[in-house]
Amino acid sequence: MVANKAGVKGALFLLTWLSLAASGLLHAQEPSPLPKVIDISTGEWPPFTSERPNRHRIGLIIVEQAFLSQGISVNFTFMPWKRAYRDAKKGAYLATGIWLKDSQRQKDFVFSDPVITDEIVFFHLKTLTLHYNTLKDIQHLRIAINSGYSYGDELNALIQQKKINVVKTATPEQSFKQILLNRADTHPVSKLNGLYILKDSFLPKEHAQFTFQAKPLQQYTAHLLISKTLSPALAKQIETLFNKGLAQFKETQQYKNLFNDSIPNQL
Repeated sequence: MVANKAGVKGALFLLTWLSLAASGLLHAQEPSPLPKVIDISTGEWPPFTSERPNRHRIGLIIVEQAFLSQGISVNFTFMPWKRAYRDAKKGAYLATGIWLKDSQRQKDFVFSDPVITDEIVFFHLKTLTLHYNTLKDIQHLRIAINSGYSYGDELNALIQQKKINVVKTATPEQSFKQILLNRADTHPVSKLNGLYILKDSFLPKEHAQFTFQAKPLQQYTAHLLISKTLSPALAKQIETLFNKGLAQFKETQQYKNLFNDSIPNQL
């Protein structure tokens, strides 16, 4: 009889413990409530992102409209790109955008579906004879690059290994100025960004001197990056919500008009 009572008590204890454990597990899996406002770090990259009121910012408009369609407001904070990345990685911002995809960034962030699709091309003066096919074709040139930018894993590796001659600048505008001053030969940059900068920031006689290679360095997509310092459940919620709003916004006429009205097609 004593043994039976002990067995009953043991069974009751086990059932109670299992119940509490299951309750705790379920509670742990409950997603955190979504914030009503999402803080996003960003930088200057017209016509996709810009703090200046006279410049286009179609990437940020797309991000904002995607969230608004799901009942979430956004607050953009502008800063240098390297700091925008670093602060979001640490969790000071829930997200940062917009960024090209590379292997290191995929370790640090959750990537949204593509916000922008474009290609990186080599811009240079028309007086330079260049027929780009592989990176070997540009290794003898002075390549202007921007701090905090990614140029794809292959070119990034050459830069890190110091196998090419680089001229470091802060912005594409400065890179183009270095080319005009004969301090650099070429600049790999987003085609749409390069076209916009040359038309927006240079005199007609200056941007008329430029051309770009028909073959791109790479095709790319640009994304909203969601901080991995968030709880996995909250990060997944934000990713799912944003992707849903993004898909909906891409079906609107407003989305199509952004590209028709903002970006020059040629130099």
